[in-house]
Amino acid sequence: MSFTVQSGGADDVKPVADLIAATLAQRPTGIYLVKDPALRPGIIANVVSLDVEYAVEHGWVNYIRYIRKGSTGCGGPCAVAVWLPHTEPLPRPPNYDDRLAEAAGPYASRFREVDQALADHLPDGRYHHLRYLAVCPSAEGRDPVRTLLANHHALLDAKSMPAYAVADNKLDCALYRDAGYHEGDGYPLDAWELAINEGPSPDDDVRFWPMLRPAWQERSAPSSDRDPVPQHCVDR
Repeated sequence: MSFTVQSGGADDVKPVADLIAATLAQRPTGIYLVKDPALRPGIIANVVSLDVEYAVEHGWVNYIRYIRKGSTGCGGPCAVAVWLPHTEPLPRPPNYDDRLAEAAGPYASRFREVDQALADHLPDGRYHHLRYLAVCPSAEGRDPVRTLLANHHALLDAKSMPAYAVADNKLDCALYRDAGYHEGDGYPLDAWELAINEGPSPDDDVRFWPMLRPAWQERSAPSSDRDPVPQHCVDR
């Protein structure tokens, strides 16, 4: 099966943010961000929509639309990838602090804590940052997200540009490794201890793993122990 990658615009901000929120709400990071499960998806979607809106203007919002079985009609996005370039300074989103406070309400401080933790571990240099990657639970396997990754990697390989992402679970680490990313040392979300009694058990491994995909020239060097990642849509 093959998939068609589409570019998102202003009209796609809400459905893209809703899909990302539905994925993030099930993860330890999302549970920390909004402790109330009834409010969690909606608040996360409100905040993520600010990032998606910004990426529409300054980066890339790519998605694959869900095609219902037995129908020629299409539903909403079944997989999304949101990228931002770290190649030159980007303008700060206008009125971001006020808009975050309005979107997150009493949980705004937690979103700021997570944003700061991720910002503190950003690598130096020029690269594209995969800000969000999400897939609808009804999608069959992870073929759509692999297609989204390969689509943008083709652009990066043409420019010999690295890619950076952050995983918050080992399944995503494996997905990124398969796409040519190198896994860095994981680091904890220090504030997680505040939410242990309201979320997963203390035995859960709540960490972020930085993932860096080297530029094409670096990955093509003879010393590399990994075959080049395909530059076009992939099937698996």
